[in-house]
This record gives sequence, C-alpha cells and structure tokens, in this order.
Amino acid sequence: MFTTRWREMCAYSSRVVALAIVLVLAGAMPRPIIIIGPPHHVRTVNPKMGVHTRLTDEVEEWKIQRTLALVR
Repeated sequence: MFTTRWREMCAYSSRVVALAIVLVLAGAMPRPIIIIGPPHHVRTVNPKMGVHTRLTDEVEEWKIQRTLALVR
C-alpha cells in the first residue's frame, strides 16, 4: 500500500513539473527575426505620400517583419 501510494505521488509530481516546464517554455517570448534600425527622416515636397502593405494574408513572421523594415 505504501509503495503504491508513493508511486502515485511520484507520477503526479512528475506530471506537475513537466506541465510547469511546458508552460514556462510556451510563455517565453521569441526573439525578433529581423532587427529594425532607427527610423529614417525623410524630407519631401509631397507630404501626402503613403505606403500600402497587405499583410493580412501573410503567415510567415519573417516576411511581415521584413516588409515592415523595408517600409520604415
């Protein structure tokens, strides 16, 4: 009886530790793929200029970051 209960407690505690490790790893923030430099200052005679980017259908994070870096 004592060994059965001991095994159950060890199994339960190992599951709790494994779950804690998974939650810590899942909550870690990923590093940015592309490091964006400082913003550029642009002088223009036409202040109504804009850039259109369609990123709603883009799935890959590196493509989104690269597009935003190029726009910047």
